[in-house]
Amino acid sequence: MSSTIIFDAVTKLYPAGRGAGPGSPAVDSFSARIEAGTTTVLLGSSGCGKTTLLRMVNRMVEPSSGRVLIDDEDIATRDAVALRRSIGYVMQNAGLLPHRRVIDNITLVPRLQGADRRDARHRALELMDLLDLDRDLAGRYPHQLSGGQGPTGRVAQALAADPEVLLMDEPFGAVDPSCAASSSARWPGFRPSWTRRSSSSPTTSTRPSPWVTRSSSCARAPRSPSAAAEPSCSPTRPTTSWPASSGSTTPHASYGSRTSPRPGSSWTGPVASSGACPRVRPGGGGPGMNWVLANLPTIAGHLLAHLLQAVPAIIASFVLAIPVARLARASRPLRAVLVTGSSLLYAVPSLALFVILPIILATGIRDPLNVIVALTLYGLALLVPATADALDAVDARVLDAATAMGMGRIRCFLTVELPLAGPAILTGLRVVTVSTISLTTVGAVLGVRSLGWLFTDGFQRGITAEIVAGLVATAALALVLDGLVLALGRLCLPWTWKRAGATGQVLEVDGASAAGGREDDGREKREGES
Repeated sequence: MSSTIIFDAVTKLYPAGRGAGPGSPAVDSFSARIEAGTTTVLLGSSGCGKTTLLRMVNRMVEPSSGRVLIDDEDIATRDAVALRRSIGYVMQNAGLLPHRRVIDNITLVPRLQGADRRDARHRALELMDLLDLDRDLAGRYPHQLSGGQGPTGRVAQALAADPEVLLMDEPFGAVDPSCAASSSARWPGFRPSWTRRSSSSPTTSTRPSPWVTRSSSCARAPRSPSAAAEPSCSPTRPTTSWPASSGSTTPHASYGSRTSPRPGSSWTGPVASSGACPRVRPGGGGPGMNWVLANLPTIAGHLLAHLLQAVPAIIASFVLAIPVARLARASRPLRAVLVTGSSLLYAVPSLALFVILPIILATGIRDPLNVIVALTLYGLALLVPATADALDAVDARVLDAATAMGMGRIRCFLTVELPLAGPAILTGLRVVTVSTISLTTVGAVLGVRSLGWLFTDGFQRGITAEIVAGLVATAALALVLDGLVLALGRLCLPWTWKRAGATGQVLEVDGASAAGGREDDGREKREGES
């Protein structure tokens, strides 16, 4: 199958400025025919429209007028995603997705086309051998590659799907001259071995190079500008609790009792007939520890109730924040409303919100659902702005590369944009996790069971150990959940913490490798630590 590319009087106009109307054309009435099986170089100065012309071929840029045809078919009539998957595109300073390993980057387009995973990986390793790219690099991430290995990996990525058309936008422009010359010298040799059909290969350059003179014909691009302390337990010290099954806030003598009020005490609670203190385990570390050991089941019950309110709120905040943040990026006015509204929501006193929500939700004031909804709202108030900022910070060139490889909008968002924004979102989620664990205790004031009950009960009865136990349990729970979130983040975002191994340095000495004594191809090999 042959692929002939025709530019038919294509023009591209970019606006001169906001409200200023059209500006000078980036491409002006350009016409050319690139025959199948040839390599054509668009040679011209920076800003003359070379990249714009290439991006017209895969519909990354739509011409203002004119047509681009492949095999006499107007590409405007073809599905843009399917078209891009059939065209290899080596971008100038981007291409390899930073969160995917080299082997996964190379196999990306074949997998999008439905190729078997094993076949795609076999093809990728063949290309790495063909391009003199060590197979040991297959498991690395792009940031762990050297300056010359990165562009070579991008070429392998573009060739992996055996494209009908190969677009190369100064693929070795950022590489040192010796490496670029070596790479271009291999081009005539490996080109016949990878192609199984007659392909057209436009490339661009700002200056004559061995690539141009050795393997291609030249077409000069038009010159036009382009438009970026605990008291001891005694019969006079009440040790009471609230029954879990009761909504009452009146203490009941359940884990301690007294026979008579302490002299001078203002305690008016119930008095049990037995004056025995709660039995404690031997080996206690003092009165405070004795209280904790005697009431471990009760503390555990409050802890479980705390988790059942906080964890659903954290998960709901995370799940809802992502679509809301994406919606906020749709337009500036909408973003202002959503982000500003989220910030104002966090200023609402938590106790007031807990009282208002039962009226809105038609639930009982002691229903845990009220706490979960309130905590979710507070989580969204923190996470929506953080997620929107994280999505904004994703490199536009990486998204451009994903689009050029044939990813649709939803796939690009889920598999590229969202993972790359993951580290910043993870930071916001950790803040939400700790904040939610803390805010959950407020529900105890309204009678909703949680670790906050230990605060209110200990304060009302003057039991310092109970208050300290609540504080310690809340802080420990926050630390544990924060650690779990961090561990899950590292599991889901491995490229953010894995470092390149110490690869050392290999230098040339009189044409031989100082490390191994092997004859080399004349290039100096440098491979530093990432």
